[in-house]
Amino acid sequence: MWILTVMRTLMTKQEVADALRVSTRTVCRYVKLGWLAPIRISEQVVRFDQDEVERFITEGPGARPEP
Repeated sequence: MWILTVMRTLMTKQEVADALRVSTRTVCRYVKLGWLAPIRISEQVVRFDQDEVERFITEGPGARPEP
C-alpha cells in the first residue's frame, strides 16, 4: 500500500503581505472577505498555502477553486 504525501509550502502572514505588497492588516481583511484562506496551526498561529497566494496574485480575488 502506497501513501501519497503532499507537502505544502506554507507562508506567514508577513510573507504573504510582502508578496502582495500590502500590510498584514490588509491580509487580514482579505481573509475576512474570503479572498485568502488561512490554515490554522493553533489558536494564534496561521499560515497560508503558497500555491493559493500565487493564484491570488495571478488571477485576483475570487479565483479560489471550490473544495
